[in-house]
Amino acid sequence: NRLMHRCCHSLISAAVAASAAATCLGWDRIRLQQLPNNNQQQQHQRLLQRRPNVAFRPTAFAAAAGSTSDGPPATAAAPSPESDSSRRTRRRLAPLLAEARRRLLLPPLQSDAAEVDIDAVLAPIRDALAEARTRDGLSDAELHRLSASAHSAAAADCIAAGRRAAAEKLLRAELQDLLLAGLTVRDPAVVETSVRLGNLLLSNGRVEAGLAGLEFAVDGASAGLAEFEAEEADSLRLAELLAELGPQAVRDAAEAGSLQRLQAKLRERRALLGLAQSNLAKALLHFSPPAGGKSGTRALDLLRSSLALARQTYPGGHENVACLLNDIGALLCRLNRLDEAVESLEAALRMIEQLSAGGAEASQRQLMCAALCNLGEAEARRGRDGQAARACQRAMELARKLPAGEEDLLDRAHYCMAFVERLLETESAAG
Repeated sequence: NRLMHRCCHSLISAAVAASAAATCLGWDRIRLQQLPNNNQQQQHQRLLQRRPNVAFRPTAFAAAAGSTSDGPPATAAAPSPESDSSRRTRRRLAPLLAEARRRLLLPPLQSDAAEVDIDAVLAPIRDALAEARTRDGLSDAELHRLSASAHSAAAADCIAAGRRAAAEKLLRAELQDLLLAGLTVRDPAVVETSVRLGNLLLSNGRVEAGLAGLEFAVDGASAGLAEFEAEEADSLRLAELLAELGPQAVRDAAEAGSLQRLQAKLRERRALLGLAQSNLAKALLHFSPPAGGKSGTRALDLLRSSLALARQTYPGGHENVACLLNDIGALLCRLNRLDEAVESLEAALRMIEQLSAGGAEASQRQLMCAALCNLGEAEARRGRDGQAARACQRAMELARKLPAGEEDLLDRAHYCMAFVERLLETESAAG
């Protein structure tokens, strides 16, 4: 509580330091630490570059219904409407933030270990917020929301430029600002930032902390969805009562739009939980012990839960649903559950073909290529060589048409075809 009443300079400095973020979150294992030493970093890079037996595609699970962006979700807006004074302050901050972001990206960008004095870089923004507090009477919550936006934008720039140490500090500061603004661990903005920080920690070689962050995001998103589902049940019971009162009561309720708004929020919450679950599943597969153990089973449960949420969010079919079907098929193949794998992968391909009936977009062609590679390997491993060869051939034809930057999929298709050919040669020699 004392933090909420300190002066603006102290609050934002504390947010930048982020030393209390772990305590506020109950995320005890996450602390500001030194980056791993060079040997640890090299070991982590080798781990990232190690190609799994089956191809996974990052799940494009949108944080809000209707979005198809594959990138990290933007921090959600605060639940309460922004005041006029807060909007004026945000406009005044825009050029200061642009300059701060420019300074964060000054050379040398190749040396991530070089310390970036974030507090000094963001000092003009801190001063502007302090002035706005006096001039416009902004509340602590408004100040922290504005500060969180600044930290979020700067963190995105640092991640894109490879300055992961600076990005980690900024994301921690953003989390603390969101909590000091009055948001809870169930709020979409907190969940989304936790996903970003968890993934960043994993990329920094901080596996335990990164997994803890993604677990935290899943727990928060689950709790948030449960609240809205309970509210939806109450609203549906109310709708039944209104129906008994007659058509006019139903029309009046429909005009109010409360149930429609609630259902829109439910779609957003389901998509958010699916995003957190799929990120945690991929992290478990890449950074935990072999997938045949508990981590593989847990990852499969998470992906299937995410798929169920995606189907609720996109009942008419969606690329996100197809992506999850592909990921589930890839994992089932790794777990040697080949019949189930083929069933899931064929369902993914049917959905992609249905969605791309009017002409496939680049992302759909990429997803189809990945699913065909997985299908080829699954069919080969269960002895159906003809089907495997056809799937791999289709994958190679698609991969050759993909734009520059997708060479890994072509490599993957060649690998699958070579795998099938080796199986055929082995069987021929044995015969």
